[in-house]
Amino acid sequence: MPKDFKSNLQNRAVGRALALWRKESALTLAEAGERVGWSPAKTSMMQNALVPIVDADVVALALVYKVSGEQRTPVVLGAQRARDPLRFVGLPRFDGQGR
Repeated sequence: MPKDFKSNLQNRAVGRALALWRKESALTLAEAGERVGWSPAKTSMMQNALVPIVDADVVALALVYKVSGEQRTPVVLGAQRARDPLRFVGLPRFDGQGR
């Protein structure tokens, strides 16, 4: 676990989404870890928001769990926002309809 990491609400929301995806896929932590090529502990720490969650890791898990792009996109954006919240301040809101 990163030394000075303090999880935020966005990171915890992403972790909950990852946990839900895994539950819906009926994969164990070990099976998910084996398919993406990392330890079950890493997946567990991400689900529990104990580490910063990288958007590429969200995509990798979404592919393993067979999550649709429609479900995946807000979680990927959430992971990006959790890692750098100030980057998103002042950007126009995107409503998913291209507006």
